[in-house]
Amino acid sequence: MNVINSYPPNIDSILNRFSFGKEFVKQRGVVFSYGDDLYNPSGVNVSDDLLLHEATHGSRQKTMGVEEWWNKYLEEDEFRLNEEIIAYKKQYAYLHQRYKDREVRASYLMRLASDLSSDIYDNVIEYNEAVKIIRNGLH
Repeated sequence: MNVINSYPPNIDSILNRFSFGKEFVKQRGVVFSYGDDLYNPSGVNVSDDLLLHEATHGSRQKTMGVEEWWNKYLEEDEFRLNEEIIAYKKQYAYLHQRYKDREVRASYLMRLASDLSSDIYDNVIEYNEAVKIIRNGLH
């Protein structure tokens, strides 16, 4: 993926859908995939696992059509949740394979579940459910 230190072309649609602004995006280090591009407005370091997460979105966007994927992502909570679950499962599987220490794995799982159940995604899932779903991606 090409990393671009800017907002994605559809940032206005994203901000209109969610209850956060550009400052929130920069403070939280939120990144956005848009096809082959990864938009990184805050310029944060993009880890390999996050890059995999976003590449998963990018691949699915290209299959469906980038604009169509984004429209559906912004309009349908269930679609957005399912797309994030797919990406978080891949991200955790990568981390699980890379780190053998149980405490490190648990820490990553808690962080990912916390992100998935957060206001970034409009709180569409509870934390405990996010833990179960992400962990079950290994089986």
